[in-house]
Amino acid sequence: MVYLSSAAAVGRSALIFPVNGTLAATIASWIQSFDFSALLAGLRDTLPLAGRITGIAALLWPTKMGNAELYQGAGPLIDLNRAKLVDMRQADMVVTLPSELVTTVKPADIRGQKTVPAMVVAQGVVDAVKQEHTVALTMAGNTDIPVITAQKTKKPNVYTAEVVPGMKPLRIRMVSPSGKQVPPSKSVELPAAEHYLPQPDSGKTHHAFIVFGDDHLPVYISVTRKEWQVKPYVEAKKAEEEKKRQGVKDKGHSYHPEPDVEEIKGLGELKPGKKKTPKQGGAGKRARWVGDKGRKIYEWDYQHGELEGYRASDGQHLGAFDPKTGKQLKPADPERNIKKYL
Repeated sequence: MVYLSSAAAVGRSALIFPVNGTLAATIASWIQSFDFSALLAGLRDTLPLAGRITGIAALLWPTKMGNAELYQGAGPLIDLNRAKLVDMRQADMVVTLPSELVTTVKPADIRGQKTVPAMVVAQGVVDAVKQEHTVALTMAGNTDIPVITAQKTKKPNVYTAEVVPGMKPLRIRMVSPSGKQVPPSKSVELPAAEHYLPQPDSGKTHHAFIVFGDDHLPVYISVTRKEWQVKPYVEAKKAEEEKKRQGVKDKGHSYHPEPDVEEIKGLGELKPGKKKTPKQGGAGKRARWVGDKGRKIYEWDYQHGELEGYRASDGQHLGAFDPKTGKQLKPADPERNIKKYL
């Protein structure tokens, strides 16, 4: 059996490719020793946002969108002698957590149950700002999670469990690392909860509590399946918005000409401002308008046919807006700023 990656690190998702149709993961038996109560408190105390999922993903491993980024670094994880068995069209992100983090049901009481309610789950989400697919710990509202009994194999501490319907059983190796394990410092600053877009197909995340009889304590596991030949969510949304704005670009031109101030709708009264910010590539300066009684600046994006909004006080980016409706098309980019061009 080839182990492509390890899910042994608590709360960290591992990128795994199927080998001959089978996923394999390693779980450290000492994961129950970590205290995640502060993380749960942070999730509970964060106010919800309409249409978004509140979650903590900073402890988890993000995967940049796109095939190129996905395949980078995958080589060392794969036994080259068996590379032809690896399905590189698909990646699965696996997260393992101690059962006590996920449910209030005691470990000894999980065995024998068909389902157990979960307070939190690890599920696939989309970070619209960073344009990343990732896995976040989110509140579950006591969602029932199936309990699966792991089956022993002929190899010591190696089990199989049917976590993903229609796929060969997941092969799990339980390990007890040698040497003293040092838990995270209690003084370490914990990540804050954030808001994420839900993954378009929530059915691609599968959850289970896996029990190992008397051999090991139960663990929670989630497998987020991602078909990478399918266009990622944010790319699809961007293409959709671009399609809606077709007709803004003049035929025969490789850029979107700036609109007249009267043609801009949905952003209140705007007044033309002095052009100061250089265009991308340095050929001239961007058209500028001032709105909201001088508190906001809008500049024309000649490439995408959008208005980029900024705070007039400090030049901080506010997002991209549709010139025809004023609807916000893209979120604020915290790394964009035009302060030196105010």
